Amino acid sequence: MPVDSRRTSFAAVLTAVVVGAFMLQAASLPQQSEASPPIRSAGACAVIVMSALGVSTPVVQGNAALRPGDRIELRDAGRLGRLSTIEQTGRVGDAFALPVVRDGSSLRIPVNITQGAPLRAWLAGLAVKLLILLTGLLVLWRGRDRASLCFGTASLCIAVAMYPAPAVPLPAAGRLLFAIGSVVLAEAAALSLYLMVETLARGILTSGTLFAARVVVMAALGITVLDDVISQPSRFLTGCVVPQLREAHLPAYMLALLVTLLILAFAYARAAGQQRQRLRWIVWSTAIGFSGVITSIASTLASHPIPLYPLAELTAVAIPLGYAYAILRHRVLDVSFVLNRALVIGTLSTIILAIFALVGKLVERAAVSENAGLAIQLAAACAIALSFDALRLRVRMVVDELFFRERRKAQMALGRFIDEAPYIRGTETLCARAVDEIHRHLGTETAALYVDEDTVSGYRLRALNGVRSLPEALDVDDPLFVRLRATRRELHAEEVESGLGARGMAFPLAAGGTLLGALVCVPQANEQTWDPDQTRLARAVAQSVAVAYAAIQGRIRTEAVKAVSAELSRRREPT
Repeated sequence: MPVDSRRTSFAAVLTAVVVGAFMLQAASLPQQSEASPPIRSAGACAVIVMSALGVSTPVVQGNAALRPGDRIELRDAGRLGRLSTIEQTGRVGDAFALPVVRDGSSLRIPVNITQGAPLRAWLAGLAVKLLILLTGLLVLWRGRDRASLCFGTASLCIAVAMYPAPAVPLPAAGRLLFAIGSVVLAEAAALSLYLMVETLARGILTSGTLFAARVVVMAALGITVLDDVISQPSRFLTGCVVPQLREAHLPAYMLALLVTLLILAFAYARAAGQQRQRLRWIVWSTAIGFSGVITSIASTLASHPIPLYPLAELTAVAIPLGYAYAILRHRVLDVSFVLNRALVIGTLSTIILAIFALVGKLVERAAVSENAGLAIQLAAACAIALSFDALRLRVRMVVDELFFRERRKAQMALGRFIDEAPYIRGTETLCARAVDEIHRHLGTETAALYVDEDTVSGYRLRALNGVRSLPEALDVDDPLFVRLRATRRELHAEEVESGLGARGMAFPLAAGGTLLGALVCVPQANEQTWDPDQTRLARAVAQSVAVAYAAIQGRIRTEAVKAVSAELSRRREPT
């Protein structure tokens, strides 16, 4: 199966799983209780409640709330009570009793969850998850290199794994499986981010260093996955876990994140010039993005936990935002063109969520009847729907002006050349103008035009602009031109063994069913490939040049035929 087909199949499966999980989580939020107090394992069959600022227990009966230092004996708890320690939350309507040892005395604490978490408890988390999900989808589907595949995969996985991650509509066994799947996706996200970092570090760090780091990361994440698939079901069924795996879980996960940061930091320290500039924002955004999770894990290991939410959500935002800036400014990944859509959709989503939250809060404070509140919310939804296109256009204009000003200038300049090309009368002027416009506005290292002026000798270099020298002529059956004649589509030079070398793209100059030549574009050294917007512009220029070139040749041939005909007529006339 071709690489593109495998990537598309993988993206389709992952998208279906992640979007389905995200929709289930969103539907579960009104029925989800607030986060439970943090716990740590105490042997194989018990956990101890730890204190943490800002974390409350589920709603309980009377004054029998859980307290820091309480030891919950899970072996004697029911499955619903065990499930609450796995999910670290509960569902409205859940009722169970937790056997607790407190100050040497045994008691059973009844837990009756009667209301869901307030809007403020999960709205920010949902907005962050949505932003990361949309960015991941766009990168995964529109990127074409390995780094974008890894980044897109990591974004989708972490969007599901981050808090809030409930699945309360499912039965108890389904909620368990969903909880296990969510934490496994968190480990998959960590591995994907490491693979992205490894891709960026190639050519800077030695292959031995990268191999050793990969072994450490995969071994550490293997421990965490093993604990997830063994300890979680065992805790649900029996109340007991494998203590060695449970105790190693958090340190192993933190080790994987630290190794990823170290490899990225070493690559940044050894990089130079443009390469260093490209990595700077990736390093800092990754460090900030990991800091929340690492801090929470370290504090938990020290028995003074800092709540994972909202700390992890606040710091995790740095990764999509920092990577987006790096992509836009330095083109670290082959997906810069999608950030326009990601920023527009993310901004719109944030605005819509804020409007609904504000309306809900106003309705709640106004204490209107249920029917009136529903009518107000429906009116707000209708107003948003009616004004959505106008809002989208306005947001897109702002995004274009802030982030894509140079791209718009390039599109306008090349559009003018495409309109003017049919009116250029000389082939030399046409070819020189084409490579000059491409080189200037698409920022190529080199742009060149090869034209088939003699089908026997091959394709001759008619125009060149840039710093890289290219062959003066190429064989008529050079593999690159054979492929262009067969497909009539642009081609990456690395896909064939051509006299042009392995860098750049060739766009066919085709008119009237004939391949006249090729427009060759070599990107800058810090650009591995072009994004589809750049490719589309270069393709349009190539098509315009081909039509104009064919028209000029046709006119020259017509004039030549007329001249020959006139000469023959003159000779036939009697003297």
